Amino acid sequence: MKKILLFVLLMPFLAIAQDLVTEDFNYGSSANTDITTVASSQWARHSGAQGPQYVTTSLSYANFSNPGIGGAMSFTKGASGINDGDVNISFTPQTSGSVYAAFLVSFTSVTATGDYFFNFMNSGSGFVARTFVKNDGSGNISFGLNKASTTGTVYTSAIYSLNTTYLIVIKYTFNTGSTTDDQVDLFVNPTVPPGTEPTPNLTFTTGTDNASINQIAIRQGSNTPDGIVDHMVVSNSWTEVLPISLTSFTGKESNNSILLNWITASEKNNKNFEILRSTDGKSFKNIGTVDGAGNSDTQRDYSFTDANPFGGTNYYQLKQIDFDGRYSNSAIIAVNSKIATAQLSVYAEASTVNIKITSPNETAGKIALFDITGRKLREQSIHLNKGYNVLQLNETLSPGLHFINLTTDGEVVKYKFIKQ
Repeated sequence: MKKILLFVLLMPFLAIAQDLVTEDFNYGSSANTDITTVASSQWARHSGAQGPQYVTTSLSYANFSNPGIGGAMSFTKGASGINDGDVNISFTPQTSGSVYAAFLVSFTSVTATGDYFFNFMNSGSGFVARTFVKNDGSGNISFGLNKASTTGTVYTSAIYSLNTTYLIVIKYTFNTGSTTDDQVDLFVNPTVPPGTEPTPNLTFTTGTDNASINQIAIRQGSNTPDGIVDHMVVSNSWTEVLPISLTSFTGKESNNSILLNWITASEKNNKNFEILRSTDGKSFKNIGTVDGAGNSDTQRDYSFTDANPFGGTNYYQLKQIDFDGRYSNSAIIAVNSKIATAQLSVYAEASTVNIKITSPNETAGKIALFDITGRKLREQSIHLNKGYNVLQLNETLSPGLHFINLTTDGEVVKYKFIKQ
């Protein structure tokens, strides 16, 4: 579920929301190709000779509805005839209310002079809600905002970093008092539940208004940053900025099981949650599914019990899946099961090796037998039930020291024994 932002019309007892733009960059093209070539029906160049490049990497943001599809758009500092093209994507003209644009962005290089890289406009003119970024000289960056000029730009503190993905929301509000009273706002990493618009990080009102807005643009100027933008949405409602708002995800040990709990503040098009588990926090497997609420603007509480956790630390992640197949992943949490690792005892007879295993969980794995030189004598796949298990290897051993290795889910338990 990849929305980042949207659009709202308020009426008595009715809220109507409709996206004006949803750009996933799902073009399946080769990397480093001009976006106006890859997506000519979507993106147009309104200045310069070469537009930003389509790339196959995609940005992600914790607890945010990312589709897990498509690529992104890479922009950089412009020079004459090289990466000097500014591009736009059009939508239905807006002349009243508020227009929101949201996107994910990450910068690899930012100049100390700074410049704007994003703006609203009307058919290639009237650049408004110019969004800036600059470097403080120490590697930290600030976001900036200006309504209709490059003079008097206001900046946030330099507390942001390169190579970090940020969720940016830009808001343009039409006011009717004069031709210079429209307002623009900038939000960085908003985390409040949908339906409650937070205080913006920056606000700007000075400058000439636009009577109409029908485009968003990405700019490549001589001082603009090098970066990647992804998952762009334009709408006129804040309420779907975070269509799935996961406000908490926790886990705790309970009677040799792990109880997982999570809460959503709102949901849109939410089919279900897959519960993913890992022993190392990197490689995850699906261990269960919980149905979602579809569409909801109220708090929802969910739970899932992992009755068969691994011994020691278990890592969990939620994969939220939309009805259209798009998905997003939550942050990863770690929970200690307080269960010891598997316990082994071995007794070798004349032609067999008898192995007793107490397993903390039901699992598959391998058992391997080695002699004192490290030579592998036998290896076979096994399936362990939770609790007590008995295995027998048909192997005639010479007297002396031997070793058993039990491998389950990336964990290795080693046991040495002596054949009399």
